[in-house]
Amino acid sequence: MPDGVNIEGLRAIYTQNALARAFLDHAAQRERDRAETPVDRIQTILRDEGADPSRADVVEVFQRLEALGCGKFIIGRRGKLSRFAWSASITDGGRAAVGEQHTVAEMPETTVTATEEATEMLTHSYHLRPDTAVSIALPMDLTPHEAERLAVFIKSLPMEE
Repeated sequence: MPDGVNIEGLRAIYTQNALARAFLDHAAQRERDRAETPVDRIQTILRDEGADPSRADVVEVFQRLEALGCGKFIIGRRGKLSRFAWSASITDGGRAAVGEQHTVAEMPETTVTATEEATEMLTHSYHLRPDTAVSIALPMDLTPHEAERLAVFIKSLPMEE
């Protein structure tokens, strides 16, 4: 367990702060760790799960996680995003907060950075007609909200005669 990770503090923030609870629930369900988590990405994920966090709300949660020893909040400068750099496993932190485990491992060496994960795409093929197949590359972590936006876009494409 990394020095300074306060599991009791994680559990306290989980019970006392609805936004932290939503984020830690999401973290507990992840399959992989990330080296960094951008503020705007968490806003999108939490909105898709029914919360409506402001940027300041997410920053506050990240600052509290920093105080608990989970990593460091980095303010975006020179075109880089504001983000949380994890020193502890994001998945372990979420699972410890919800009470599923009692330890938090150090950040594994083989984590995926925010940039790498954002570019991770999966190509889907669809047979539109018997002689016509279409393909589309979508992010592996496509959210329901993003899928709905894409569906609305596709509905706007046909040109009526």
